[in-house]
Amino acid sequence: MMRKTLYSIVILSVVYFLASFFIDDVMSYLSDKEQMHLNVETSHIDVSLEDFQIGIEDNGVVSWNYQEGDAFDVSPMQNQVVHIRFNVTNQSPFDVNVDGTLTLALDSKEAKHVSNIFFLYPSTMPSSEIIDQLNQGNDTQALQVADNQPTHSGVHIPIVKGETLSASSHPGSSKTYTYKLVMSDAFHDIHTVRSIVLNTALNVGIIVDVNGKNSAQNWNTHLTQGGSIKPNPYLKRNITIEFIGDNPLYLTIGEPYTEYGAKVRNEWYETEAYQVSGIVNNQKIGWTAMKYTPTDPDFQTTVKRIVYVTDGEPPVIHAPQNPVVRFVNETLDLKDLVSVSDNRDTEARLRQKLMVYTSLGYSPKKPGTYNICYNVSDDSFLDAQEVCLDLILVAFKDVALMEHSSLALTTHGQVYSWGKNNSGQLGQGSNSEDILKPRHIESLGDVNIVDIEAGSNYAMALSDQGQLYIWGADAYGVQGNDYLHPDNLAPTPILMGETITQMHAAQHTALALNDMGEVYVWGRGASYATGVGNTMSLYSPTKMTFPNNATIQYITQGWGYGFAISTDQQLYAWGTGAQWAFLSNQTVQYSKPTNITSSLPEDINVQDIHMIKGGSAHVAILTKQGDLYTWGLDDQGQLGNGSGRSDMNAPYKVQTTVNQNAQISSIVLGEYTTVGLTSDKTAFAFGKSTNYQLGFVSNVHFPYSLCIPSNSIGVCSADDMRIIAADTSTNITAIVSETGTIYMTGSNINGELGRDTKSKHETWGEIIIVE
Repeated sequence: MMRKTLYSIVILSVVYFLASFFIDDVMSYLSDKEQMHLNVETSHIDVSLEDFQIGIEDNGVVSWNYQEGDAFDVSPMQNQVVHIRFNVTNQSPFDVNVDGTLTLALDSKEAKHVSNIFFLYPSTMPSSEIIDQLNQGNDTQALQVADNQPTHSGVHIPIVKGETLSASSHPGSSKTYTYKLVMSDAFHDIHTVRSIVLNTALNVGIIVDVNGKNSAQNWNTHLTQGGSIKPNPYLKRNITIEFIGDNPLYLTIGEPYTEYGAKVRNEWYETEAYQVSGIVNNQKIGWTAMKYTPTDPDFQTTVKRIVYVTDGEPPVIHAPQNPVVRFVNETLDLKDLVSVSDNRDTEARLRQKLMVYTSLGYSPKKPGTYNICYNVSDDSFLDAQEVCLDLILVAFKDVALMEHSSLALTTHGQVYSWGKNNSGQLGQGSNSEDILKPRHIESLGDVNIVDIEAGSNYAMALSDQGQLYIWGADAYGVQGNDYLHPDNLAPTPILMGETITQMHAAQHTALALNDMGEVYVWGRGASYATGVGNTMSLYSPTKMTFPNNATIQYITQGWGYGFAISTDQQLYAWGTGAQWAFLSNQTVQYSKPTNITSSLPEDINVQDIHMIKGGSAHVAILTKQGDLYTWGLDDQGQLGNGSGRSDMNAPYKVQTTVNQNAQISSIVLGEYTTVGLTSDKTAFAFGKSTNYQLGFVSNVHFPYSLCIPSNSIGVCSADDMRIIAADTSTNITAIVSETGTIYMTGSNINGELGRDTKSKHETWGEIIIVE
């Protein structure tokens, strides 16, 4: 018995000696699919350690590698997860206990660094979580080194403790163990990691101790497996290639090419060797790609320096004076705003290559200011100097009509004029000829105009600063120059020092309201039109006097009479109220402003009045509720009551076909015409049209829709214009569409329709815009 026991002790001592020797030198290595089956049988214990494998995880997929000799063909890089797998099988007829340890050692004997470069984790922990924690310097969930101390032979990490494998005849007699190993530079800089693991191997060993579970069965065995892997910190290496000299590099034809070279460095700022390939032909216009490639095959990188051989003269982009103003136009070609030239390439060729860059939100149909930039390269690869300009896209937003002349206001506060110009009423600085299409009034170019008004043959404009301008015929002193003066051929400031908030131009009489609620009047005084107590014309602005020194908030005029509304909601009138203009059953003259509030019918309150307009002898009130009332002379159908003969001495509520979901929003009156606009951007008109003043071939006695351009009568089509502004005078009517286009109808004997022609009269048509 003693002999048998001694024999067992000797065998076990040999096994432990061999195991220790194996661990110290870690002589067995990992395999992708380890075929070796180590079966150590001592007495009745029959337990095997097999299928020891190494796998590399890439995008969540593990590739298991085969062992080649003493090593596995894997080269993990930083933060790449390595899977370690092995199987323990109990073939004994009784249960056994299993303890396991994983050992890690470097050939370089840098054992003290192994534990803070390589980290082992349970396979159940997600790989992404492992990497995230390590990147944050957190290794608390890694399996810990035994005794927290590395040995001269590496580190020992307990991985299995007292697990039971059932007897071979029962389920549970075999178990597969899997772990995750990660090389990290979280606790060392990359230089240190590189110096430790470069050109060395990491030896991985598995030690399994097996004991009989029943104390009466005191047999045990000691199993080992191992293999090496080659850590590769180079797999994440990067290279920086910095050119010396320009890239691209430009040469003039015939100029020698000089190879300036490059600075090539790895991530540790170490210089790397490189080679250059490519040949530059400096005698021919063209280009060559010079290739720079590191000689170290680990760097799969090639960069190119482009060398252009050119004619030496870049193209030139010629831009107009900045800013550039154009009218909205969906067919606008931004390339047309500039010209290009070159010593070799034709302009047509350059225009094909011209690049245009616009600011955010640019639309050729939307008014606004846009930054536009241009660049172009000629066929010898030379770039022009970039040119940028401010493009102001404008549209018309309002019109004002004289007898045979027209004005229009744009969205950027500029004024255009066309038509008859015998008295300088177009404000162009001369009266030599009529103008047949819209022309910018240059003298107001630096002024932001917010409103325009037109009399018989003169005009006024109001700036955003409250400055009033006037020009045109000086009949009856309407130019306000203190005495009979030659016509103003260009806009001239008037009432300087006053801040004007409203203005109104009648035939030959002008009104202006300042920010203090005071009214100035000048021009023709016949029929008491000036309201200053006599019929004398005024040759300079004169302040009007209202009862009780009323403060005025609204002014307007008709032919020889005027109205004003005070801040205390009183209605005043002056002048000659022919055909019951002053709500009387007879012609009444007021030499000074007179309160006529009590003459209004009960259903019209002054505080509800949105606007009052006057024609030759008819008047209209539009309420804030959208109700339209007319009264006075009706010989041309201008009251819209359907008869064309029924003069009215009291307001008549006009019946329109306005959409029930919309209401009348504004009105304008001509000598014998009335035009209204609605909140849904439709328009209607009634009154005199014998010469197409309203676009019809005869007078219109009740409201008709203005359907443009279809010219249909009644309900307009979906293709007809949506209208935002209008004006009407003795001979012409104009409307402004939502897109900023002006349409006009009526007399055209002086080109007042803006179509670049003269004719007796025309129906609705679009004006011509010339940039």
